[in-house]
Amino acid sequence: MADKNQEQPTIKPESTEKSITQVKTDTINEKIDLIDRFTSSFLHDAVIKPKFLELLVFPFAVMFNPIAVLVLVYAIGYQFPKHNYKTDKTQEQVELYEYNDKPVNIDPLFYVIQYVAQVVVVLMLTTITKRLFKRQRPNVPAPAKRMVDFRTKETNGSMPSGDTAQAALFAFYIKFNFVHLFVRLGGDYFIAKFLTLVALARVFHHCHFFGDTIIGAMIGFLVAFGFEFYEIVLPLPFKLA
Repeated sequence: MADKNQEQPTIKPESTEKSITQVKTDTINEKIDLIDRFTSSFLHDAVIKPKFLELLVFPFAVMFNPIAVLVLVYAIGYQFPKHNYKTDKTQEQVELYEYNDKPVNIDPLFYVIQYVAQVVVVLMLTTITKRLFKRQRPNVPAPAKRMVDFRTKETNGSMPSGDTAQAALFAFYIKFNFVHLFVRLGGDYFIAKFLTLVALARVFHHCHFFGDTIIGAMIGFLVAFGFEFYEIVLPLPFKLA
């Protein structure tokens, strides 16, 4: 839920990079924050021309909003299991990953419940962390205002990135539960590319700094790994025939 007490984003006419370099820092945390803001400013100030090319980045910035997550939940329960099969080309690669694949005859509702439970845990952790850090989101430089402006709707804290956390959870859930599909998607390279695209898209649209996305990705990974390592399995609401 958005925090109404947070300040609305302001649009500044000058590059954020110039103002950041003039800030004095005393503590290590302040220096880290300054470096994060400075490096992020290069993407915050970036302008894509022609403007409509921003639509190539936009999907990765919004693919973990509440409506999109419902689509992902459906895909995990009812589409991904259909594509989690072995092929001759990937069999040797599959053996490199020391994960035992789940039986293909598992009820789709099982995957849905497990994934939704982890989504809720990530949402709780990111919400609590945002309130603890109380980090303000980036300002919007006037020359770099995006064609689709959903930054003004993001009024809660900046640290961590909830979308990047959900992206990490999504990617590692595939790795731990659909190993054959995971290998065909590219294995660990899929995770690296996918998380990078989501993180860059969120920073590009002035929703976060790079540090926010790194912490968010760590939260998503830890939740997915925790459920897998401790074998946390939620029971189905009814007994299957």
